[in-house]
Amino acid sequence: LLTMARRRHDQAIAALSKLVEKKPQAARASLYLGWAYAKKGALGKAKAAFKRAITADKTLSAALYGLARIELSQKRVGSAIPLLKQGLKSSPKHAGLLLLQASVEIKKGQLDAADKRLKRVGLMVKSRRLGRGDMSDLQVQRAGLAIKRGEANAARKHFQQALKLNAKSHAAQLALGKLLLAAKKYKEASDHFRSAQTIAPNSIETSMLLAETMLLLGKPTEARDALGSILKRAPKNPRIRLLMGRVEQTVRSFKAALAQYKQAVKLDPKFFEAY
Repeated sequence: LLTMARRRHDQAIAALSKLVEKKPQAARASLYLGWAYAKKGALGKAKAAFKRAITADKTLSAALYGLARIELSQKRVGSAIPLLKQGLKSSPKHAGLLLLQASVEIKKGQLDAADKRLKRVGLMVKSRRLGRGDMSDLQVQRAGLAIKRGEANAARKHFQQALKLNAKSHAAQLALGKLLLAAKKYKEASDHFRSAQTIAPNSIETSMLLAETMLLLGKPTEARDALGSILKRAPKNPRIRLLMGRVEQTVRSFKAALAQYKQAVKLDPKFFEAY
């Protein structure tokens, strides 16, 4: 079931759902179900499964890690912090939890604390206690720390190392794309955003960044394609409407552009970019 949850998501979901229904206290069945849903991109259902696993076993660090990871991906730092604290209390050497905690510290500007935590995880690499996925995530967090310290070149090297370890790291592809976008290396940035979109096609942030980069490259049709894939799922996102307006304006469809800008302002009257 574990292998199935990681690779054959639909089959895993069908089998594990039946098992959880029969045995709601089977913590690991709910855990694997959460992983299967997460791999499929059904984050709401993944969260529900992880929560059910934690209810059955409050010390199940893998479920706490899975839930905290989703919360952080949805920018709910406040919800993730107690999960990380609970997980590290029961499993203080859990590399995934340590890396997530470091990411929170980096966001908060607690750079010395994050550095110490990352060095601790680095020792696990030397003792061969980490898989390639965790080793890649370690490089992503080292890159994030470097960015906070204003070390762009060091950050890029860490991201590149992360992708050597795991080419399917959405976090590394997306973050490296952002770094290149900030450096005005639009073509290179677009390549990484495309890779990130392939890995996580449901990511709204990735599609918006790809669209923005396509506009900068003078490719409005490709920008429209990127936005069209997410507009139906997030019709009330004012930034998507703004970018759609810029696409229409670029192709000189001024009436359509004005309609998109008006919709952006209607959705968020304080969204000054749309005025």
